[in-house]
Amino acid sequence: MRPSLSRARSAFTLIELLVVIAIIAILIGLLLPAVQKVREAAARSTSQNNLKQLILGMHNHQDAIGFLPYPGTNTNPNPNAPTNKVTGPWSFMILPYIEQGPYYNSYAAAALTFAPTGGAGPDPSGTYVQFNQPIKLFLEPSRGRKGFAEGGPNGPLSDYALNYNLFNSPGNTVGGCCGGNTVRKRIEQIPDGSSNTIMIGTKHLCRDYYQHNNANGWDEGVINGNGGMNRSVAFLKQDPNTGQAGNGDGWGAPYASGALMAFSDGSNRLISYTVCQFNSDGSVNNTAIPNGSNVVNPFAQLLHPSDGMPPPPLN
Repeated sequence: MRPSLSRARSAFTLIELLVVIAIIAILIGLLLPAVQKVREAAARSTSQNNLKQLILGMHNHQDAIGFLPYPGTNTNPNPNAPTNKVTGPWSFMILPYIEQGPYYNSYAAAALTFAPTGGAGPDPSGTYVQFNQPIKLFLEPSRGRKGFAEGGPNGPLSDYALNYNLFNSPGNTVGGCCGGNTVRKRIEQIPDGSSNTIMIGTKHLCRDYYQHNNANGWDEGVINGNGGMNRSVAFLKQDPNTGQAGNGDGWGAPYASGALMAFSDGSNRLISYTVCQFNSDGSVNNTAIPNGSNVVNPFAQLLHPSDGMPPPPLN
């Protein structure tokens, strides 16, 4: 009779298990930064495409209507509206030119049901609730926002803003009111040239405001926003963790290196935060043109359409 062969069962010792776990933890630690970089690169690529499409919408609006969409919500009839009655900011005006024509027409029809003489007006019937949906083209993907507001009023939100200085930039500085300016301008009327002047950029927003649920506080809506859809001052910083809307009239991004800006010629670039010049007390320096002993903010030059200065190095 053949003797049975017994096999010794091998198993990991506790030390071996701990070594394997440690190696896996090290590999994960090495892999995570690479994954984060890939995700950030993908998000930036999407954001660059968003800005490209928004600028093309501005260009196409000018080609069709004769001038650029202007800032703010205006009381004057909108020549871009199907009825020449419904008003809205630049972001509303370009909807038909960024493949959002049905959305635009639905909103215009809804608005006229309770404001037949024009303008958005109040919404006692809750008609605008149907527009509680995001428009992805207006959202910076790295922020992961829901993208629409359910109050103050309803409608899609935007991570991008129009450079108000294109329409109103007196004197040597940039900045000022971001309300309803009805000045009609064309791209070729930008004195510094379309390749040297920012048209649309990523607005500054604190991280605790990413889930903002109301279209107010400098985070106003695409279809009915006013000042919140525009920016004017030469403030450029990375999104901080807290502070609600942060610097309401400023520019920024979630990226560590800089913020994406689209120039009037359709190009877009990542502008380093180091381009922005602040005053010694921490306030933003809005000076774009040398005047005596003042220090010029290079970022202000990119926002000012007629400073006559050569564009500064961007990184």
